[in-house]
Amino acid sequence: MERKYKYRVAGTNEVYDTWKDVLTAAALIGADVFKELQPSLDKPIKVCPENAEKIEVALKNINGKATEHTYTKYASVENLAKRSEKTLGELLENKKYFKGAVAETTSGTEVAKNYSYRRRATTIVLSRRSSAWWLVDVREASIDTRGGGYDSLFLTKAQDERAIEVLRRDNYQVLPG
Repeated sequence: MERKYKYRVAGTNEVYDTWKDVLTAAALIGADVFKELQPSLDKPIKVCPENAEKIEVALKNINGKATEHTYTKYASVENLAKRSEKTLGELLENKKYFKGAVAETTSGTEVAKNYSYRRRATTIVLSRRSSAWWLVDVREASIDTRGGGYDSLFLTKAQDERAIEVLRRDNYQVLPG
């Protein structure tokens, strides 16, 4: 599978298809250039054991030969789905509210300050559909002293309101004044 890149000029939203175009644009304003991978998946893959091989192929397409500090196995994707499902359960209480949440994680840990290069890592993005998590994006990432290894969970506005309602009902009250 051939990787497709887009090129972006730092500090702008301008995206270019060719290296020559982006260098010309960056030179005009004295900015840096970033190379970004296009989304790697043509269509989402349901996170379930039956699709383990498809998920591992998607990971391999992004990672190439890299295995250290990257996600290479189905279990990594499944674990993110399980952690996210548990967190949503604690926040929202009922599965009927789960649809629409998005989970993202980047592999790896912090890079030592005296290490002069960034490490190659993998970012995976899952979307919660009505009954399961789906892998919607896998992309190359690079980590530095801030590292990877953390999860981010994104809620819809309705989910946010539901989480606040559950929190207020069960855990605290607002003091007057």
